[in-house]
Amino acid sequence: MYSKILTTTIILILFSTAVHAEQDKTIAQLINDLEDLKPASAEKYSEINDIKEKTLLFLYGMEREKVDPDVNKFVYAVKTFIINFDSTYQLTTGNTPQDHKNAVDIASVIQKSAGDLRNVFQSSYVLNKNEPKKVVELAESLTKKFLIDEGNHFKTLADKEKVTPIKIEYIEYGIKAYNLAGENTFSLEKELEDLNSKFKEDLNIAEIETLEGDNLFNESEGRKNSPIVLGLFGLLNANAHINEAIGKYESAEKIYVDNGFNLEHCPPDYKDLYNEVNKKKNNAIESASFITLRLMMSYGIFITIITILLILFIRGYINQRKDLMDTQLNKVLKRK
Repeated sequence: MYSKILTTTIILILFSTAVHAEQDKTIAQLINDLEDLKPASAEKYSEINDIKEKTLLFLYGMEREKVDPDVNKFVYAVKTFIINFDSTYQLTTGNTPQDHKNAVDIASVIQKSAGDLRNVFQSSYVLNKNEPKKVVELAESLTKKFLIDEGNHFKTLADKEKVTPIKIEYIEYGIKAYNLAGENTFSLEKELEDLNSKFKEDLNIAEIETLEGDNLFNESEGRKNSPIVLGLFGLLNANAHINEAIGKYESAEKIYVDNGFNLEHCPPDYKDLYNEVNKKKNNAIESASFITLRLMMSYGIFITIITILLILFIRGYINQRKDLMDTQLNKVLKRK
């Protein structure tokens, strides 16, 4: 943000204070001023040099003795456009998304420069020549080309981006650049609308899933310390709730992963949502392990008690049968 404001300020200050000094320059001085310009943007946009060369060609054909003020104004407008365009272009050479955002944010500066150039051209009969006309057309077409390139750049970034909030921002900047260029953005705006709608829906669902998971987790926590034997049903209930809570957290986590919240370059606010639900899921898994252990202990003790009771019952039954058989045998012996 600071670099964006600083760059804009430099551009505006640089050309708002020099206009009066430009009005009384000689043809030689105007030519020297233009020849001194070495725009770095010419490496990518050869049109910027064409603008410079056609303006020089126009000046070479002018009388040296008397310079019409409109010629001074026109050359000043050309210089303003070249330097403003070059300054804006150089913002993009860092090739980071933020550099390109800054360039689009101040692109209105070069649009205004191109507009000023046309206004100067149209307001003077002295400039009604082929070269000035071509210079104006080149400035306008170059501005449009640059903005379309920036729009394409952000569209490409958006197509590759996995983090939804960043993807949305790239599409917004693509639309902004295309709009400045006068291009149709209907399909891109529809894509943005659909993406925003789905993103909001995803966040809402993930929030609900997380809250439901929290409620289930809290219910499970209240029962997981139930007595091992007498509280068996409480442990079973806690186990059911904690597993359901894990499912809710996993559902929310998947939504966040699908929107790229787990990626390194994701904005902190969104990454925190993923980290939070991931931590809750891991805590729930740890709690589920504890409950499972207590259930296994409860089952073991319960089975041991049942086994002992069964052994005692069987032993008692056998003894009872033995006593009965002894009694019957005694009766038979007495009869004999």
